[in-house]
Amino acid sequence: MYQAQETDTERPVLVCLHGSASSSGMWRDFKDLVRDRATVIAPDLTGQGRRALADDVQTVLRQTGAISRPFHIVAHARGAAVAACVATLYPKRVASIVCFEPTGISQFQAQRLRMPVRLLSGTRSWLAARQAAEKTAAHVTDGGLLKMVGLRHMAPLTHPHLVNPVFLDFVLPVAMPDQFKAA
Repeated sequence: MYQAQETDTERPVLVCLHGSASSSGMWRDFKDLVRDRATVIAPDLTGQGRRALADDVQTVLRQTGAISRPFHIVAHARGAAVAACVATLYPKRVASIVCFEPTGISQFQAQRLRMPVRLLSGTRSWLAARQAAEKTAAHVTDGGLLKMVGLRHMAPLTHPHLVNPVFLDFVLPVAMPDQFKAA
């Protein structure tokens, strides 16, 4: 298990949360893409259920405990439910959230996300996954939904070369605004 070190706060910290049908290994390509620009923490989450959700929130908090400034969350599916819990319970810890087809986020939580949020969905995903993303996007104050043509629900794993740059295009300007100012 990765435990963040205090020196990690010099670079943006990206916490990557996988869905219920995956593991932290799904973020391997993402880690490679950002290795020189950010610190990535990708915990293995426990799975389904209310108790597991609380355990997963505690896992994220443990692994980011030494980070003194807000971190950014990149999530897929159920990982977004964990992200929303962390962000609503500890809003000063989370700088931004970007999720591919978020599931398990209530309207109550979505309305209380007070950081930049970007939601992604594949146009060839299951109807329920697309609808969950649209419903969440409708309730997030500072966010939006980007529909990625031709992609399915597992696109962060099956098509990381398409999804990861979109994650970064959202996160890096939020994480490093001085480096991304318009000329």
